[in-house]
Amino acid sequence: MKRFKVSIDKEASDEITVLNLKDYKIYLKKELKDHKNGVYLHPDDVVHNAKMIEAIDFILRDYT
Repeated sequence: MKRFKVSIDKEASDEITVLNLKDYKIYLKKELKDHKNGVYLHPDDVVHNAKMIEAIDFILRDYT
């Protein structure tokens, strides 16, 4: 199998990272909102989602 090497600049990789983190944060917040509106979410996932949102906010500070 032949392999490729793909290279992107730092700005592009940073933008991809930021967009992925923001998208994941939106998903986590939606799960928590749905949970508050009666949709089942395992208690461990509720705690995990809240902690992940805090961690994402912390990481995003380095990118903005």
